[in-house]
Amino acid sequence: LDINEEYYDEYTEHHFIPVSNRTNRPRLLICYSSSDCSAHVNVVLQLATFVQKHMATEVYLDLWDALSVTEEGDLGWYCRKIKESDFVLVICSKGLNQRLYNQRDEELDQRANTSLAIIAMIGEEIFHAKSLNQDLSKYMTAIFEYSQRSDIPTMLNLASHYTLPKDLPLLFSHLHGVALQKPGAYLLIENISENGYSKLPAGAALLLAIQDARILITGF
Repeated sequence: LDINEEYYDEYTEHHFIPVSNRTNRPRLLICYSSSDCSAHVNVVLQLATFVQKHMATEVYLDLWDALSVTEEGDLGWYCRKIKESDFVLVICSKGLNQRLYNQRDEELDQRANTSLAIIAMIGEEIFHAKSLNQDLSKYMTAIFEYSQRSDIPTMLNLASHYTLPKDLPLLFSHLHGVALQKPGAYLLIENISENGYSKLPAGAALLLAIQDARILITGF
């Protein structure tokens, strides 16, 4: 299925396309912090599962490649995956931005240092690309509804930003390089609308994980 050709050849008011047969799957690296809580990590895991299953994307997630991470180390693994990936999505949160940093907890200290190093590395990549007037579309940031825009590290401000799950269609558009609207037509993507994603088992699991994390992190 060539999404670009099928979309731009149509001039109907609403054009609905399936993505299950998409052959050119972009490679997406998801970066996140485990310093918030296990509920936040579960949200990231459920997002990765949904994107891989229903957004025709090959997802790289450290939780799915534990052996290589152990062999290469966190930074080594992320360095390699940043180079191999078509896109990099940084899930921003308080933990990632070091607002929950606790120096008395050695385990959290190590996680925080790793997250900072990874974000600094991505920030340098963005700055380098910007200085050479290169395309910055490889890099994206996202927050879930229980996080704030202020949780996005300043060094990542030049990256495209999304709020999930409501911006799932925009994320799909970014990953596959298709416009959601044009004169006389509106692109509807199978199972990825703001309300439609939760009708799938993977989408329902993502929604439940977000609700659990929101209650735990915000208290409501």
